[in-house]
Amino acid sequence: MSSHSPDDGTKAATRKRSELGLRITSALVLIAVTLAITIAGGVAFQVFCALGALLIVYEYAGIVRGRPAAPANWPLFFALIAVLAVYFVWGAAACLVTILVMTAALVAADVFRGRKFWDAAGLGYAALPFLALVLLRGDTRIGLDAVLFLFACVWGADTFAYFAGRRLGGPKLAPSISPNKTWSGFAGGLAGAVLVGLIVLYLAGYRAAPMLAGLALILALASVAGDLLESWLKRRFGKKDSGRTIPGHGGILDRVDGLLVAAFVFWLAGVAGGAPMFAAGSAGETLLRAFQLP
Repeated sequence: MSSHSPDDGTKAATRKRSELGLRITSALVLIAVTLAITIAGGVAFQVFCALGALLIVYEYAGIVRGRPAAPANWPLFFALIAVLAVYFVWGAAACLVTILVMTAALVAADVFRGRKFWDAAGLGYAALPFLALVLLRGDTRIGLDAVLFLFACVWGADTFAYFAGRRLGGPKLAPSISPNKTWSGFAGGLAGAVLVGLIVLYLAGYRAAPMLAGLALILALASVAGDLLESWLKRRFGKKDSGRTIPGHGGILDRVDGLLVAAFVFWLAGVAGGAPMFAAGSAGETLLRAFQLP
């Protein structure tokens, strides 16, 4: 005879609905704040990205060492603060040089202590996407279009992958890293990135172009790689979530893991396409103008 009463199932269903409502509310608030600050641009967007980088390092330190505020993590925090300070005082070029110098210093410190290079990896994980995002946005209309397109591709990939995976199921994408991800979700995510990305550009006044669809696919693939990278990191250290920053969702890193890699890839693609490396707004403008003029 079962020891569970009918009320148990009702309570579980109610709890699931409550959790889903909390997740949806948190996601809507986070999206609204992110979009508002992205549209505002300027110093507000730069400070927003800097705060995000600090939160990412905090959660990263919690994953790899368990206690984010432990003295062993202080060199990583000091290095990131130095990188951010240099950006706001001397600009992007000096910021990249500082990232390289601080990374080398963290590697040397880890070698001296006989530790693996988790600090150096954490600095790059937070600082390079920060630099990519602020350089993609700049203060131009087309820079805003580029970042909104990036968000659309990443968010579209995440959302469509979730629903396609749940609906269709099937073989696992990377069971040893992320057991819940399926090939059907992967395919749905790629389709979603292209669809949502092109819709956003269409609403911004662009005409559909095959090359823009290709760019959306690249950003979606980069987003999946970022998601799998964070999943591997959590599995490596036995963590389920990166933190409890966002109600109903876990940590901020759990929500932006794909965006971190996609933003860096977007910026690199723009530079490879001929954009000046440190000209704010130039990387996205180079790609969007090359593929399709508004």
